[in-house]
Order: sequence, then C-alpha cells, then structure tokens
Amino acid sequence: MKRAKYICATFYLFTLLAFTGCASLIQVKAEKSGMQTLAAKIDLGEAISSAIKEASSGLSEINSSGGLDSNSELVIFDTKKIKSALENSEFKNVKISSPEFSKLNISGTGNFSSFAFQNEKSLKIKFSPENIKKLASTLPAETQSFFDLLMAPVFTGEKMTASEYADLVAVVYGENLAQELKKSAVELSLVSPAGKTKQFSIPLTDFLALSEEKVFSIDF
Repeated sequence: MKRAKYICATFYLFTLLAFTGCASLIQVKAEKSGMQTLAAKIDLGEAISSAIKEASSGLSEINSSGGLDSNSELVIFDTKKIKSALENSEFKNVKISSPEFSKLNISGTGNFSSFAFQNEKSLKIKFSPENIKKLASTLPAETQSFFDLLMAPVFTGEKMTASEYADLVAVVYGENLAQELKKSAVELSLVSPAGKTKQFSIPLTDFLALSEEKVFSIDF
C-alpha cells in the first residue's frame, strides 16, 4: 500500500477557507435560518502545482535513506482528512472532491462565526490575521507544518506589502510563481436569502500579505 505524502503550502489553508488558488470561485449564501452555505471551486494553478511537485521530489531524495518510500504517492488534497477537519469545525453536510491533482471542490453549510456575521439585514465576511490563523489550526496535523513554505505575512506576522511579498516569493521560488501570484485573484460572491448577489475580486497577494481586518458585505 502506497504511503501518501501531503505536500502543500500556505494555499492549503485557503482550501479549508475555500479561499485560495490561482483560479478560485467562491460563493457564500445567507440562509433564512441564519446559517450560511458555502461552495467553492479551487485550482492551484500550473506554477504552484509544479513547485509542489518539485518540493515533493526533493523531499523524496533527501529522505529516501531515512525510511520514507521514495515511490510514495503525492497527494495535495487528502479529501477524507479535509472533510473530517471541516466536519469537526463549523461545516455540516460537507461535500468534497478533487477531480484533478491541483483542483478541489467544496460545499457545506454552517454558522461560520469565525469569519461570517449575519443578521436580518446583511451578511458580512471579515478576514483578519487572527481568524485566519484560527482556521489554520483546524487543518490535519500533517499539513500544518507546511504553512511556512511560502512565508506569507498573514501567518508570520511580518509587516510586508503585497508587492514586497511577491518579490520575496520570486527570490525564493522563482519568477514564474511570483507572477502567477500577482495575476491571481479570488472571485467572491455573496448571496442574500432572496438571491441578490454582490461580487468581489480579491488579489491573492493582498490576501497573503493581509495585516489588518478586511470586510466584504451585502445588504438584503
């Protein structure tokens, strides 16, 4: 039986948030019950996937003499463990699939009190370094040690602009990955109980360099 290696980076956190990847479509719908339904389609992109594969290959070579199976299967998204982590947090009725190596689909319903605030008049999504770190702690233990691979300021606490962060990524991981980060954005859609929709585009580098609270909202 192959031993799967879970190779990931900062982006894996946003898998749980359903806010990541170089091509991500996110919808948060306010329900009349006060709960929220979240649906996300995530694609890490070619440069990120290549970097993960290269890191996996390097780790296999380094650790082959230490008892790890160098032929073990590379898995970015362990759907069973992600589903378990989600169900142990605030998600219910979780559906999850990974149709391709770099892609993940997630849906579920819950009262996402860590970052969603809903009343009879509005839905607000709030992101801050504090609540992102809290959500990170819900990940499977195997993945948490990889958060520092991209050295994202939102996790390290270092004050850095989005441009400075992209420059850092270019130095450490190469210009291709930095350019993919720069051109990437999360498309966030907020939906009222009656179906009214408001859309936002969030640059990924801005999110990874987040140093203060950001709020996205829709009025009913």
